[in-house]
Amino acid sequence: MTYNRIQDVRDRLDLSEEIIRDEEIQQEMERANRIMKAKVGRYIIERFIVTDTDENTLNLKHSEIISVEKIRKNGDDVSSSNYSVNTSTGVITFTSDETFYYRDVIEVYYIPRIFADLELLYTELFLLTHRNILTDSDVKQARIDQLKELIKETIQTINQSGTILSYVDRYKEINSIW
Repeated sequence: MTYNRIQDVRDRLDLSEEIIRDEEIQQEMERANRIMKAKVGRYIIERFIVTDTDENTLNLKHSEIISVEKIRKNGDDVSSSNYSVNTSTGVITFTSDETFYYRDVIEVYYIPRIFADLELLYTELFLLTHRNILTDSDVKQARIDQLKELIKETIQTINQSGTILSYVDRYKEINSIW
């Protein structure tokens, strides 16, 4: 599964169907998704320690998110019916059915929006390097260099967020992408 749509790629690169087929874009998007997951993991794990038992919200460090995969409290899964997620703000609100005690450990497994941004950058890079969508070699090389730098900066932003990347899952994923 990719985080972006074919139309997102077409819009970003101003690509018509005469220039490149949907199947080719989908192929490069899937490749970009595999590489992205190998670099940063399948999701972010953010850990919270309860200090205020009256508080029923968590603010994720990555405020814009695609989804919350799961939440664990002291190692046990929390039912998704016990919380709601605002994907545009990264705020998780727990219902009254979920009680917290001092020093409970909450782990949130989620996919931040920046993963989709990174996937889109990789897709553009792969389209430029593997498909003939730009003919001017100087312009093409300048854009490739720019994309490589943007990818590097995006990965650094993800890594500097102070969250835990899903390294265990990442290594499982690497074996399945080749």
